[in-house]
Amino acid sequence: MKEILPAGSKPNREGKIFKLEEAPNEVRKFQYDPMPQFTEWPGNEEAQGFDFTAGCAKNEDGSIVPFEDTECVLHFPPSFKSFVGEEVNLCRPE
Repeated sequence: MKEILPAGSKPNREGKIFKLEEAPNEVRKFQYDPMPQFTEWPGNEEAQGFDFTAGCAKNEDGSIVPFEDTECVLHFPPSFKSFVGEEVNLCRPE
């Protein structure tokens, strides 16, 4: 090792790993409820036969009217307003 290192350099130190003698007796509680597990997907055949448009508003020609929530109030931090501008227009991707 001494032949490889230049004169005046120090060899690397060996790192020490510190282990706890006992496991901490802390009971941790989450500030949120965990997400419920979704039910198992029934299969593609059942999904193709299911009417996903049930309860949606439709036009005279039978096309579905997209849902629009006019009573929604969003609260953003002040920095968001300077980044986006006065009017916030949130769109879902097509």
